[in-house]
Amino acid sequence: MRYDFVKQSLSNLIDNGHLERSDSILTVCSGLPEKELFKEMDFKHVTVSGLDERMPGDAVHPYDWRIENVQNLSFGENEYDFAFVSDGLHHCDSPHKALLEMFRVSRKGVIVFESRDSFLMRMATRLKLIPDYELDAVIHN
Repeated sequence: MRYDFVKQSLSNLIDNGHLERSDSILTVCSGLPEKELFKEMDFKHVTVSGLDERMPGDAVHPYDWRIENVQNLSFGENEYDFAFVSDGLHHCDSPHKALLEMFRVSRKGVIVFESRDSFLMRMATRLKLIPDYELDAVIHN
């Protein structure tokens, strides 16, 4: 996660009245960096979720931890104000399905940061220098 960039972007959303620290946030494809970000920014209602079964539940205190596959979330429709992901969708074999799931569980919107979408990365993918989806980080973790 590009911590400073994401933090500044979230601060801008708060300053412009689009996001409030009291909003409920579901972070997907996430872990300790997201917990630290939202804690530092003083968000009150955050659920941190990912696929890492080794994560102890209390590691993200004061927030909740859930093992969740972003492509098939167990939450109900409109259960959170916002769904958030930073540099995680490119790990999915179906990023569009993950994004649709994020929209489904969100009342107000989805916040996405994805560094893999650039001209250089698209060219490297097209030239087969890198895989279409970065699954190795998930499979080997």
